[in-house]
Amino acid sequence: MARRTLAWRQHARRWLGRLLLGAGVLIAGGIGYAYYVQISRVLDLHGQQTALQADLSTLRRQNEVLRQRLSLQDDPDYLEYMVRKLLGQIKPGQTKYILPPDAP
Repeated sequence: MARRTLAWRQHARRWLGRLLLGAGVLIAGGIGYAYYVQISRVLDLHGQQTALQADLSTLRRQNEVLRQRLSLQDDPDYLEYMVRKLLGQIKPGQTKYILPPDAP
């Protein structure tokens, strides 16, 4: 009977060792997967940050151009230029020539 108990204990220890090894592998795999997911997310966010910085740079340039155009709104020479260009106005004493569109 002592032999059976000893054999059973050895058998139980083997299974316990295998169970602990399997649990360790599963835990390590879970940690590795979680690490992989986080690294993927960080890389994704880095790509988004780069794209947003490029967009910000473009918007800052556009903003500067618009600020310059806005500052020209008070310039009498610019206003005269735009009235002549958009509305076709001329100064008194000037002659306006209207040419027909180019024929194909």
